[in-house]
Amino acid sequence: MASAVSPTSRERHNPPPRQKSCAACIKAKRRCDAGFPSCMRCEQRGIPCELPNRRARRGPQRDVVPSSSSSSISSMATNMVRSVPNMLSFSATSGTPDPLGISSCAALGDNLFTSLDPTFPDFSITGLAPAPADSQFGVSTDELDEPPRELIHQPSALAAPTTAAPFAATPEVIVKRLRYAVDQIRGVPSMMVLENQTPWSHPKLYEDNMPRCMQDAYACCALYMAKNRVNAPIILRTINARVAELASGPEPTTPLESLARTQALLLYHIIRIFDGDIAARADAERTQSALEDSAMALLNGANFDFAAQHPDAELPLFPLGPTRNFWHDWIYKESARRTLLFTLFLLQMYRVLSGQPTAPCDGCLGAYNSFTFSAPLWHARSAVEFTRAWEETRHLVVINGALDKVFNEARAHHADMFGKILLTSLIGVDEAEGWFASRGGCLWGGVSGP
Repeated sequence: MASAVSPTSRERHNPPPRQKSCAACIKAKRRCDAGFPSCMRCEQRGIPCELPNRRARRGPQRDVVPSSSSSSISSMATNMVRSVPNMLSFSATSGTPDPLGISSCAALGDNLFTSLDPTFPDFSITGLAPAPADSQFGVSTDELDEPPRELIHQPSALAAPTTAAPFAATPEVIVKRLRYAVDQIRGVPSMMVLENQTPWSHPKLYEDNMPRCMQDAYACCALYMAKNRVNAPIILRTINARVAELASGPEPTTPLESLARTQALLLYHIIRIFDGDIAARADAERTQSALEDSAMALLNGANFDFAAQHPDAELPLFPLGPTRNFWHDWIYKESARRTLLFTLFLLQMYRVLSGQPTAPCDGCLGAYNSFTFSAPLWHARSAVEFTRAWEETRHLVVINGALDKVFNEARAHHADMFGKILLTSLIGVDEAEGWFASRGGCLWGGVSGP
């Protein structure tokens, strides 16, 4: 008679699988770093982290960023109205806007948009001076103090997908404020395919070399343009596969690859959050941290020291080599600055629209919310055209997200699509239409309406 096999012997030859994720990460279906004494995700949320035989986390410990808990859609909608100043800030008296709300940190000054009341009775821009005629030279370089280099990036505290409810649950005042931006952002994938550009990606950026990740994103945008009810599941699965491949792939090795990776993730994110499919939106939320981390990696190459980038002498038209090199360098750096700023703007905008808690301020990012407000420079198609725009038209530098100089000094033709998205999100479509009309232009690009 065969002897009975003991339970210990059975376990020795067929051991149970080793648990690689904590209970909270398994429940949320999120990646777990199994850190000690708590994984990063549980540490951020201040929740118990249950995982036997955990290992010590590699790298420095990060500060805990507790996440706000959400309740019902109705209560979140009420809180959204109060939290909008954290994303779009404007003071009628000081005239200093902050598209991302980060300047509300103590290190960068008080919040300049004290509240966003649905009735919005007190908004006024009567204190703004009229716009002067174009000056002969230059970049406005006031307040160009070098931003602090110490940046402690706090990972996204966004919870697991919670946006089963449509954007229709958002208060009307917020929807109206962001409607123009949303409409323009929805068309970005098509814009990338048809024009080789987006409001944050210069059309000449990939003229000589488009990294593989951006080639895939470009193809997915073209594929998405052909989406219908029949092929939608396959197309969205294809996009999800590309995102997973990109998020788990090796780190970029060049500045251009790093920028392309962020822009590719940004295109995928836009497609999925605005598609209208709840599952696609949930997939986008699950991979949002990859987009945020990729955008933060651009800080090393974006160069926010505008004063150092301004040449001491005029840009020569002949020989054209030095000017061409300066232009190509400006294209990359301006695209990187806009990509970083727009990524943070989009993430905050989406949190507001979907009723989620807005991301906490880390005290440093406001210094990097800067870009060049100049359609003539952005739309230049050659080094010669860029040089003429640089020397002959006034181009404003927006520092720390402060658009007060734009309201006071810019003309309507200075605003490209990127600037229009920020302006309308800041003051609303009606006020933006009035500003463009007062500056001799039209918000809708030469037509009388949308």
